[in-house]
Amino acid sequence: MEEYAHLPLEERLVHSVWKVRLQAYDELATQFAQDPSSFNLFSNFDLIKTIITDANVVAQEAAIGCFSTYLQLGASAQTIPRLRNAGVVSALGEKGLSSSRAGTKSKTIDCLLSMVELAGKSSDIDDVVEDILAFTSAKLPKLVASSVNAVTSIVDTFGCVVVSPKPIVPFIPKLFAHADRNVRAEATKLCVVLYQWLGDAVSTMVFADLKPVQQKDLTKAFEKAERTTTQKKLTRKQQLEQQQKDESSAVAASEHHQDISETKEDVNMDDAFDAFDVIPPVEVLSKFPSNFYQQIQSTQWKERKETLDEVHAVLEKTARLEPSDDYTDFVRVLSKCLKDSNIIVVQLAANCVEYLAKGLREGFSKYRSMVLDQLVERTKERKASVSEALNTALDTIFQFSSLSDVLGACISGMNSKVPLVKISATNYLYRCLLSTKEPVQESDVATIMSVGQKLLADSQEPVRQAATQMVGTLMKLAGQRQLKPYLEKVDDNRKAKVMKVFETVQVSLAPSAVPTKNPPAPAQPPRSQLANRDVAGADSTRKLALPGGPRSSIPSKRGATSPAKREDSQKPSLYGRGFASRPLPSATIPKLDQAVPELSRELSFTQKDREELEKLRKEKDSWAKEKVSLVHSQERLSLEKDQLSQQLEILRQQMQSATRDSENAAQLLKQKDSQIIRLNSDLETAKLKIRDLDQTVEMMRLQQTSTQSHFSHSPVSPYPLNTRLTSGELSTRVSYVAVESTPVSIATGSRVVLMSSKLRILVPVKRVIDFAIKPRINKAGTGVETKGVKFSMNPFCDIALEESLRLRENNNGLVDHIHAVSIGPTKAQDVLRTALAKGADSTTLVDVGDEEVEPLAVAKILKKMVEKQNSNLVILGKQAIDDDANQTGQILSGLLNWPQATNASKVQVEGDSVTVTREIDGGSGTLRAKLPMVITTDLRLNEPRYASLPNIMKAKKKPLEKLKASDFDVDLTKRVETLKVEEPPARKAGVRVESVDELISKLKEIKAL
Repeated sequence: MEEYAHLPLEERLVHSVWKVRLQAYDELATQFAQDPSSFNLFSNFDLIKTIITDANVVAQEAAIGCFSTYLQLGASAQTIPRLRNAGVVSALGEKGLSSSRAGTKSKTIDCLLSMVELAGKSSDIDDVVEDILAFTSAKLPKLVASSVNAVTSIVDTFGCVVVSPKPIVPFIPKLFAHADRNVRAEATKLCVVLYQWLGDAVSTMVFADLKPVQQKDLTKAFEKAERTTTQKKLTRKQQLEQQQKDESSAVAASEHHQDISETKEDVNMDDAFDAFDVIPPVEVLSKFPSNFYQQIQSTQWKERKETLDEVHAVLEKTARLEPSDDYTDFVRVLSKCLKDSNIIVVQLAANCVEYLAKGLREGFSKYRSMVLDQLVERTKERKASVSEALNTALDTIFQFSSLSDVLGACISGMNSKVPLVKISATNYLYRCLLSTKEPVQESDVATIMSVGQKLLADSQEPVRQAATQMVGTLMKLAGQRQLKPYLEKVDDNRKAKVMKVFETVQVSLAPSAVPTKNPPAPAQPPRSQLANRDVAGADSTRKLALPGGPRSSIPSKRGATSPAKREDSQKPSLYGRGFASRPLPSATIPKLDQAVPELSRELSFTQKDREELEKLRKEKDSWAKEKVSLVHSQERLSLEKDQLSQQLEILRQQMQSATRDSENAAQLLKQKDSQIIRLNSDLETAKLKIRDLDQTVEMMRLQQTSTQSHFSHSPVSPYPLNTRLTSGELSTRVSYVAVESTPVSIATGSRVVLMSSKLRILVPVKRVIDFAIKPRINKAGTGVETKGVKFSMNPFCDIALEESLRLRENNNGLVDHIHAVSIGPTKAQDVLRTALAKGADSTTLVDVGDEEVEPLAVAKILKKMVEKQNSNLVILGKQAIDDDANQTGQILSGLLNWPQATNASKVQVEGDSVTVTREIDGGSGTLRAKLPMVITTDLRLNEPRYASLPNIMKAKKKPLEKLKASDFDVDLTKRVETLKVEEPPARKAGVRVESVDELISKLKEIKAL
C-alpha cells in the first residue's frame, strides 16, 4: 500500500480500496492518542457516519475502533447530542450491532457506553437508549437481539441511577413475544439487570403483560440474581462531582480533625439509590370501577368485597402512584371500610391502604390521620390473615413517617379497654422504636412512659410482656437515666425483664447515636478556664435564650457548682443520658476559651435586635389572634357537625320507616298473591265440575232420545256397529237422520248406529330425570346416575298433554276422551298421577321394569294402545330429554299408516281435518291432514300448566290401569348396546383482547390462522 501513502489522510479515509481505508483508520486512531489537533478531522459528523458504515467488515471494525478512541479522548458532553442529530447513533446501531464479527459488535457497544459516559444530561442518555431500542422493531432477529444486549450492557454498567428504566419497560413485553428465542433470552437478561436495581418493582411493571410460563421463568431468574445499587462505572459528570466532593471533604476533615474516609461514607449514604425515584408514576383513579362509590355503599357485603377486589387488583400492579392526584375521597371510603362488619372487606381495605402508602410514600402523610386510628382499632381481630394485613399496613405507614406522627394513634390504642388492641398497639410502637432512624424526643418519652407504666402493671401477662419489650427498646434509644424516674414504682422482677430487653435488643438507629450502658465521662476543661468563667453571666445568657431556638449541645440541666468540686467529685454515672450523651462533632462544640467573648457580645442589645424582638412579639400576637379565630372556627364546625349528625339520624329513622312500610307492602302483596292462587284453584275446580255436569246432562239427553226411539220403532241393537255402511245401504236402509249437536244417530230398518266425530286422544308420557338437575355419569360409564335423583314428566310430553287439554277447553264438545299412557318402571305412575291431576281422563301404566326400552318396542306398544283405546289422534313429545332419540313418533306413524306432523308449534282442528304449523329452518311451514293422525310437539307449542292442589289430591284416588309388556305380545329385546357415556369437555376460560392486532396474535398462537 506504499503507492497510496502519499495521499492526504482525508482522502484515504474515503478511498475506494478497503485496505487503504483500513490503514487510514489505524493511523487516525494512533494520531488521536498522540496529537489532540487530529480531533478536528471528526468535526465533520457526516465523515464519521460514512466510516462507521464501511462496506468492508474488516475495515468497519477498525473504523468503529477508531471512533471509540475518539469518544474516549476527544469528545465532550456537547458532542453527544450533535452526533445523535447527525444520525451517527442510528448508523452505529444498524451496521455495528448487526455485524457478523464479534469484534465489531464489542467495539460498537464500547462506543455506546462511551456516549452514555460522556452525556451531560439525562435527556441525552435517554435519547441514545431510545435510538438503540428503535431497532427492536427490526425484521432481522440478530439485530433485535444485539440491540437488547447493548441496552443491557448500558444498564449493567451505569445502573438505573444514570439510565432511566422509563423508556425501556414498554418494550419488554414486545421482546418476550418475539418469535426468536435469542431475543427472548436477551430480554430475560435485561429484566434481571433491571431487577438488580429496581427489585420487585420490575415484576409490578412487567408481569401483567407476560405469559404465566414467562413469569415463572423470570421469577426463578430473579431469585438467583443479587441486588445491587453500585455503579460499575461513573459518568464523566459523576466523576467530576465526586472529585469536587472529595476535595471539599478533605478540606473539611483537615479543619475539624475528622477522618476523610468517614466523610466519604456519609456522602455515599446521602447519594444512596432509591428505585422508587426512577419508576414512572401511574394515574389509577380513572382505572377504578365507574360505579365504585355507589357499589361500596351496598348493603350486600359481597358487592362491597367485589368492588374492593377490582380496586385491589389495580393498586397491586402499581409501584408508584401519581402524587398530584387527590385521593381524599378514596381514603375516606377505605376508612369506612376498615370499620366494616365483614372482616374480608376489612382485610381488603387494609391491603389497599398498604399499597396506597407504598405508592405515595411521603405524599401519604396528608391522608395518614384518616386511617391510622381505624387500623389500630381493628387490630382486635383474631383471624391471622386480617391481623397480618392490618399490621403490614401500619408498618408501611410508619416506614414513610416519623415516631411523632404515629405516636398519638399508638397511645390511643394502648389506652383501649380491649386487651387485644392494647397488645397490638404496644407491639406496633415496639416495631416503630426498632426501626426509627431518628432520636426519640424527651416529650415523646414522657408520653410513652405515662402509659407504659400502667401496662407494665397490667393484670394480663400478654399485655405486660408487650409493654416490657416496648419499654426496654425505648430505654435503648433514650438511655437508662431518662427512664429511671418512670421505673421506680415498677416491681424488681419486671424491671429486671426490662433491663434484659435493654441489653439484648438491636435497634436501627446509628450506633453512634445509641447511648451505651456506661457512657464515658466527658473531658473536663482546664481549671483556670472554669475558674475565670462568670457564672452569673452564664445564667444571664440562659435567660436571654428565646423559645424554639437551637438547643445547646452542652448539658445544662445541672445547677452550677464550684469547679474544684466538679473536678473532684465527678464520677461516671451508672445510667446513660440517652442521646444527650452521644458523641458530637467537634465542629459544633466551641472551645471554652472562646465562650466568654461570645457571651459578652450576646449581652449587648443593638437597635436592630430590639426591632427584631418587637417584630417577633407582633408575630406572636398575630398568631394568638389567629389561634382564637381557628378555635372559633373549630367550634362552629363542631356545631355544624352536630346539626348534620341530627339530620343524619332523622334521615336514618325515615329510611327505617320506609323500609318497614316496604316490607309490610311486600307481605300484603304476598297475601294477595296467595288469595289469587286460591281463587284460581277454586275456579278450576268449578270449571271441572261444570264440565262433569254438562257431560251428565248430555248422557241423560242421549238416553232419553234413545228411549223414545225404542218405543216408536222396532227394537234395534243398543251397541254401535263396528262395520262401515256403504252408500247404497245408507240410502236404502236409513229411516231418518237426526243431527243434534255433534253426535249423529242413523236409524235403519233393523238397528240404530251411533257415529261419533269427537276426538279420542292418546298422550304417551315418559318419566325422566328432572330438567333442572345436572345428571352425573355412573361409575360404569354406561349411563347416568339415577339413585337419589329427582324424576318428573318429560317436558315435551308435558307440552303434548297441555295441547290435548287446550283442544278440549277451546273446542266445546270436540274431545271425547284423553288417555295418558306411560311405558316404564313402576315408579312411572307418578307422572301418570300428574297427568290425571292436570286433566287426563284415564291412564295406563305398561310396566317394563327398570330397563330402558328402545323406540321400536315403545311404538309397537303404543300401536296396541291406540287399537285398545280406539284413539284417532296421538299427540306425543318429539323426543325425550334423557336419550334425545326423536324416533318414536315417526315409527308409530309408520306402524299405524297414519299421517304425521312433526315439530308442531300450533294445532287447529276443523271438522275431521287438522292444521299444524311446524318450525322449519329459516321460518315455519303449515300443513293439513285428515284424522286419524300423529302429532309430535315442539317447545314453542305452549306453556304447560301447573296442577292445582285439589286436583292432585283427587288424582291420588282415581283408578290407574296397570299392564305388562307381555300383555301386548311385544319383544323387548335390545338391538342397540351403549358402549360408553362421557360428559362434554369443559370449556376453557376465554381471554379478553384489547385490539384487533392482539386478537390476530392470539389466533396465530393457537394456529387458528
